[in-house]
Amino acid sequence: MFCCKVMAIDEIASRKILVPELRAGVGCKIYDTRPRGRTFFCHWMLEKKLPDEWKPDRAKLVAVMNPGGHLTAFVVSSMPAAWRSRPITKQLKRWSLEARAQIRRAS
Repeated sequence: MFCCKVMAIDEIASRKILVPELRAGVGCKIYDTRPRGRTFFCHWMLEKKLPDEWKPDRAKLVAVMNPGGHLTAFVVSSMPAAWRSRPITKQLKRWSLEARAQIRRAS
């Protein structure tokens, strides 16, 4: 339940789960019964081209694509610089340059 912990989901806090419900080699043990109507999917799950370095438990952040194409990264509080790792920063810069080019073409 790495995503719920990083994003401080109230339903998880009310269950008094203090550590992520992760199972080695499997992932989240309670994924199928997760809160919030089971409609949340992080960007790593939706963007199939993202490498495994973006998987939340490896990246130590949860990337969420918001309406309008704005990306938010929820970072583990004990690792505030997680987004600065090479593969993450490289992709963020690429997306930034692509967005800038789109804005310029639209102008």
